[in-house]
This record gives sequence, C-alpha cells and structure tokens, in this order.
Amino acid sequence: MELSGLDIGVYFFFILAVTGIGFWVGRGKADTVDEYFLAGNRIPWFAIGVSIIAASISTEQFLGEVGFAYQHGLAVANWEWANFIAQLILAFIFIPIFLRQRIITIPEYLARRYDDRCRTVFAFLLVASYALINLAGVLYLGGFAIEVLFGIDKWTAVWFLAAIAGAYTIYGGLTSVVWTDLLNGGVLLGGGILVFILGLIAVPGGFEEVLGTGSRSHLILPASHPDLPWTAILALALSTNIFYYCTNQYINQRCLAARTEWDARVGVIFASFLGIPLAMAVTFPGMIAFVLNPSLEVADQAYPYVVGQLVPIGLRGVIFAALTGAVLSTIASLVS
Repeated sequence: MELSGLDIGVYFFFILAVTGIGFWVGRGKADTVDEYFLAGNRIPWFAIGVSIIAASISTEQFLGEVGFAYQHGLAVANWEWANFIAQLILAFIFIPIFLRQRIITIPEYLARRYDDRCRTVFAFLLVASYALINLAGVLYLGGFAIEVLFGIDKWTAVWFLAAIAGAYTIYGGLTSVVWTDLLNGGVLLGGGILVFILGLIAVPGGFEEVLGTGSRSHLILPASHPDLPWTAILALALSTNIFYYCTNQYINQRCLAARTEWDARVGVIFASFLGIPLAMAVTFPGMIAFVLNPSLEVADQAYPYVVGQLVPIGLRGVIFAALTGAVLSTIASLVS
C-alpha cells in the first residue's frame, strides 16, 4: 500500500507519542507491588473503559472479524455487542467481590476462596495461554497485518512491536499501560469510524446498501445457520465472554486498580457503551468491502482492500497507527 511522507510522519509521531506517554506517566510509579500492578489504585472510570476496549481488540479483529463480516454481514457485530451481558455481570457481581477482598490478581482470590492448589493451576493455565496463544498470536498477526497492509517484513514488524510495548510496560507497569491505552484506544476507534464514514460516502446507497439484503442484513440468524446461529451467540455470551471479562487477569486488572468501586463499575459500563461504535471499526468495514467488491478471493483481504480503496494518501498513517495501537495495547496488557 502506497504511503506518503505525511502518512509516515503521522505514524512515527504516534509511536513517539505512545512511547513518550508510557515513560512519562510511569516514572517513579513502579516502586511497590501496588504501584506496579495496580497503578496505586488511581485509575479513573473513563481510563478503565477505554483501556478495556483497547486491550481486547487486536489484529484478529481487523483481519478475521472484518473478513467474517465480509462473508456473513451484520450478525458478526454480535461478537462485540453481545459482550454487554458479561460486562454487566463483571460490574455488579464480580467487581464488588474482588475490590472488597483487596486482591492484586485473580489467582490470589482463588487461593483465599479455595486453596493454593487452585491458585497454582489457574495461574499456570493463564500464563501458558498468554505466552503460547495470546501473545504469540497477537505478535505474529500484528506483523502479518503490517506486512499485508504496508509491505514491511513481518518479522521486523514483530520485533518492533514487542520492543515498543515491552519497554514502557516493564518500565511503568499498569500506570503506563492504562494511560497509553487512552491514546491507542482513541486512535483505534477514530481510525475505524473514519473507514466507516468514508465507506458510507463511497457506497451509492449509503447505510441501507451497506446493510444489504436477506440474511446479511439480519442481526439475529436462525439456529440452523452453519456459522452464526443465535444459539451459538447466546452460548458464547453466557460462557466464554463471562470467563474473558470476569476472570481474565489482563482485563480485570484495570478494575482492580480503580480509584473507587464506583469508578470500576462505571468504567466497565462505559466500555460496554464503547462496544457500539467499536462494531463500526471492526465489523462494518467488511460489509462495506462486500458492497464494493463481492468477489474477493480471500475474505481476510477485506480490510486491506477497503483501506486501499477508501482511505486517501495522507490519512493512511492514521489507519496504520490504529492498527499498531491495537496491537501495542494487547501486548502491553499481556506483559503487565
């Protein structure tokens, strides 16, 4: 993808801004365990909300989810919108329990509630999944996405992403992670909405044409649908989503670091509301790509295609920054 000098300048300004914020806010904030892992319990609600969104979105959404929306349409938005059930359970059931116990990690709570064996097993499973699945996948897909979109060697991109996120995270702990997430999350949502708006302008029929017809325009698909039956979406909302939001350390850590229980609850509710425009960033580009070109050979080409078709030279640096910001937030969250 062709980049102008302005695009490259915007991108490197973003990298410098993220790194600078990470080191600036993290200075002198990692002297104790509470400071390093819980940011001294000073995180306000709006930072919690944006940070949860930034940590949960990465290249698998920009490539895989957009590609799935290209194939199936509006129902893919349920992957974001159905999270509200788990988020409400976190806000009103788990957060009061966790904060009143004054824990630092979820395994610590399990040790208090059950025993050390339960803590050890859960901690081992979390660390193994973070290192072998989440972190490895995010780094590789981040490098792959940058290679597909901008022609940079993926292994060079992998080392670059790991070095940037690891440096400020190790230096400043959760404080650096949360406040850089504000920038990363803002650019992520802003870049996604930019593609959405440009798509509506480019498609002659506007929003109605993007929605499509038949099953592509339906938010709820029948139980007989081979890929997105409503029964599977409901099962996901009541199982995996609850695990992900209510017992996942790198999501819960923001809530444990809240200034007050009210900040933690409102932050999670704010993240739930941010899920509405989030679908514009990671679902609707696939639907727009289908309208522009319904015959792509590989569905996962949808996001690179729609960016290449709609985003003018000069603004592609914003999309590059949004993609990188999503990867950096997830890496930093896993490392912290």
